[in-house]
Amino acid sequence: EGELAQRLAGALEKGIPHHLRRNGRPRRPVWGEPSRLLPVDPERLAPLVRALEAGELRPEGLGPALDDLLRHPDGSPKEVLERFRVREEDAGALKAAAQKAAGEAGAMERRSPGTRFRWAMGEVMRQFFGRVDPIQVREILLDAMGLTEEDVAE
Repeated sequence: EGELAQRLAGALEKGIPHHLRRNGRPRRPVWGEPSRLLPVDPERLAPLVRALEAGELRPEGLGPALDDLLRHPDGSPKEVLERFRVREEDAGALKAAAQKAAGEAGAMERRSPGTRFRWAMGEVMRQFFGRVDPIQVREILLDAMGLTEEDVAE
């Protein structure tokens, strides 16, 4: 309801046409046969929606989870959710990943602080995308790199 419904509608609006084009199907449905072109059984979407409602799936993870579901029509929605589900152990792993990325970014001496920060942010988010809040990652990474918002604003 509300924001969740909008996110789901947006993910479906983008994901389904993209999946259809990628698999050689027409961009627009054939008149009178739209249901034949739906690449996923709506019942398979239910676990994603329930996980999103329960806070087990972050809103940022909905698009990639839906894409996985569409890409693997025979796969289990539960398996897809496991890849994107919020995990308790992510908190400690996130701090370790931020420390590692901060160390590697520090070696980029000729780069600006903003460039190093954005690179490190990409490295950390690649590991945790859809499972952690990007704002939280930003704060942890700024702290790990000893930077402020002003240092990375360009």
